[in-house]
Amino acid sequence: MRKLRRFRLGNALIAAGIGLAGAVLVLALRYAGVLQGAELYAYDMFLAHRARNMPAANDQIALVEVSEEDIAKFDYPLPDLKLVELLKKIEGQQPAAVGLDLYRDLPVPRSGQDLKALASVLDQNANIICTFKFGDADHPFEIPPPAILRDRLDRIGFNDFPFDYKSVRRAFLYIADAAGNTYASFALQLACLAGVTPEPAGPGLVGIGGAPVYKFAQDTGGYVNAADGGYQFLLDFRGPRTFTHYSLDDVFNNRVPGKAFTGKVVLIGQSARSGKDFLMTPVREDEPGVELHAWAVDQLLRMAEKGARVLRAWSAPAQVGWLILWCAIGAGIGFHCRSPVALIGAALAMVALLFYCCWRAFDAGWWLPFIPPLAGSLPVTAMVASFMGYREKRDRNTLMSIFSRHVSKGVAEAIWEQRDLFTHNKRLIPQRLTATAFFTDLQNFSTVAEGMEPEQLLAWINEYMEMLVRHIERYGGMVNKYMGDSIMAVFGAPVPSTTAAEIERDACNAVKCALAMAGALNELNRLRHAEGRPTTNMRVGIHTGPAVSGSIGSSKRLEFTVLGDTVNTASRLESFDKDFLADQICRILIGETTRDLVQHHFKLKFVKTIELKGQHEKTDIYFVSPDENSEEGGLDGGGACGHGVSGDEIPGAGGDPGAIARAQDSKADLPSADPC
Repeated sequence: MRKLRRFRLGNALIAAGIGLAGAVLVLALRYAGVLQGAELYAYDMFLAHRARNMPAANDQIALVEVSEEDIAKFDYPLPDLKLVELLKKIEGQQPAAVGLDLYRDLPVPRSGQDLKALASVLDQNANIICTFKFGDADHPFEIPPPAILRDRLDRIGFNDFPFDYKSVRRAFLYIADAAGNTYASFALQLACLAGVTPEPAGPGLVGIGGAPVYKFAQDTGGYVNAADGGYQFLLDFRGPRTFTHYSLDDVFNNRVPGKAFTGKVVLIGQSARSGKDFLMTPVREDEPGVELHAWAVDQLLRMAEKGARVLRAWSAPAQVGWLILWCAIGAGIGFHCRSPVALIGAALAMVALLFYCCWRAFDAGWWLPFIPPLAGSLPVTAMVASFMGYREKRDRNTLMSIFSRHVSKGVAEAIWEQRDLFTHNKRLIPQRLTATAFFTDLQNFSTVAEGMEPEQLLAWINEYMEMLVRHIERYGGMVNKYMGDSIMAVFGAPVPSTTAAEIERDACNAVKCALAMAGALNELNRLRHAEGRPTTNMRVGIHTGPAVSGSIGSSKRLEFTVLGDTVNTASRLESFDKDFLADQICRILIGETTRDLVQHHFKLKFVKTIELKGQHEKTDIYFVSPDENSEEGGLDGGGACGHGVSGDEIPGAGGDPGAIARAQDSKADLPSADPC
């Protein structure tokens, strides 16, 4: 059993090693950035799916957009005077904040004749935030804000978004320049005017609504070496599917309800295609820039008012553990699932479970890697299954090459089902067992053989062997080897019998087999006599006891065998005093241990107590007479000897219990016997 445990453990360790190697390979691919695109695609799919269940509208944010019709009617860029009119109309409804997502670094018209009026409106309304484009740390104003607000950092905000893999997934809170000036994003400035108050939330962290806004790092979630400058956070796109929209023409012609902007955040920007202010997001391929700012403002407001949290990602060690876990699951599936249907079904269930775990975590605010575990677990499953299939094929070939000559197909399949009990490193695992050894030999075979031609002799002996093997297999025995005209068989091997009932059954089946052989040989002799061919008698020796089974031979040719004193004793019983009961069609002698197991099922006659050749201890010998017993016999009407174990149906030990006297150590008169 210790070797068996080591064998099973060895296979499990190899499977675990494949799983670990798969995890290491996927980790290498992950940190090389190979899987980043696929992981971000899965992340986008999660965001898009969740966005379908979001509210239809947001009543805190309104958009005033420049459409193609507005451009045709009012020109573009919008003249300063028209912009002044627009701002005054919006301010007339007392909004909480107004965000001008239109660059006004230059006067329109270029003569600047109306610039003073625009500057006056911007200066007088502290709730107006103007946008600018951030350059770099040394030159922060790539496209500057209006000159009147350039030095008033609380009135301007940059409108840049991090952009990777053709999509926007993150937003900024702050960016600092080389001089130490900190610039707030356009969305943050508007959110602050609407009541959001950023505050310290730990070393290097900003908090909103009492919870930290976790800063994006270069390896957050599925990212690898991403640009993480400034203070970035992941957009959750959990806001409304749409916002309230108005065109410039709606505002100028008073088609906006009287309190449409009151207390709200109003953003002014472009929606005209000619303006080319569109970006791709996980939820939309052509998101107008002004709407993307509205998404960011909405998320900041939800954080302050409803306690919404920024999506978090596991630490690197936790992600490694997550990957190893799924590779281990894949290895376990490949290790245990044998049939293709079971393997495919389990693999699909594993993928479904992985998806479910990642989705549930995502919906709860955690970004768990999906692609790396998927890319690791499925190949590991396939590799372990292939390895186990290879081992099974090799072990099956080994087992079948060893056992196919000894046992029936049914027993061979039973051995295969329990293959882990039998093979290790292309050899059988030695086992201690309790078995019943069974030897047969023909009487006066040499005399018969001398009078026959080789072809006749082989046909004659094969006919006899065919009959013997058929009955051995019928009663669940195993032909261990052929030795000329002799056969060694074993009952209780190669699949060991472990219980007392099984061991008794093996002994009974061995005796039943010998009695069946006697009847079959008698019929065979009758036919041979009628055909004018030689007839013969046979001897059988049966003994039960401990033995050792295993394989012997070279690595190129192995044979299964059973060794031990039990086998030797059975052989000595068969060859005991060949003249003793020589007139019996089948002389069946059994040892004392077999007698103890079968005495309640067959009528036995004590022969004598002798010291067999090669034995140091004396052995009691008993004779099972074919004339006084039958293969269907049995004194208890069932029990361990009730049925054979072969594929054929063996009748129970029925009959009248009084027909056969209960077995005793009967010392009936028998011819004298001399030890061999």
